[in-house]
Amino acid sequence: MTEETNNGQLTAVPDAGDHLAVHPEHVVELQDADLGAGKPVQTEHKPTEREIRAWRAANWTVKHPIVKACGHRIDLRHAPRHANCKHCWQALFEVGFNAQEMERLHNLLMNAGSKFVVKLYGKKFLAAFGAWLKEQLLKQASPETQAASGLEPVQTIEGGTLDIKSERRDNATTDLSQLQTG
Repeated sequence: MTEETNNGQLTAVPDAGDHLAVHPEHVVELQDADLGAGKPVQTEHKPTEREIRAWRAANWTVKHPIVKACGHRIDLRHAPRHANCKHCWQALFEVGFNAQEMERLHNLLMNAGSKFVVKLYGKKFLAAFGAWLKEQLLKQASPETQAASGLEPVQTIEGGTLDIKSERRDNATTDLSQLQTG
C-alpha cells in the first residue's frame, strides 16, 4: 500500500496485491493539537516546605514524656540525660522497662554478674538500678525492716475519713484542760 497526500489528507492507494482499500470517509485529518505536543503535562504535586515540616512533626518527630517529679524530659529507650536525677531513673525503671526486660536484666545479673551489666549499660545504670530495686523491695518488707533500713514506714489511717476540724477541737480542749489544771 502506498500513501499519497491530497490537499493535506493522507490516503492509502492499494497496490496490485492488496485487497484492502481505504475509503475517503475513514480518512481523518491530522492536526498538531491532536498529537499532544501543545498540551501541558501533569506533574506530581511537589510538597511545600510547610507540608514537609507538618509531615515530619506528625510522623517522624519523637515526643518524649516529662517526669512530673523533676520536670525533665526522658527518652524511655535510653538512659536518662540527667544521670544524677533519682526521679528520672525511677521513671525509666517503672515505665520504660516492661516485665520481660526486667526479667532479662535480672537473668543478666544472676548469670553473668554485675561486671557484664556494667559493660552493657554502665556504672550509673547499675547503681541506679540497685537503689531502685532496694527501694521496691523495702516497700514490700515489714515495718520493722523498713525502720531498720532507714526508710519511713508507710502510715495508714484507720477508721475511714480524716476530719481535721474535729482533731483541732480535740487538741484545743486538751490544751485548755492542761492550762486550767496547771
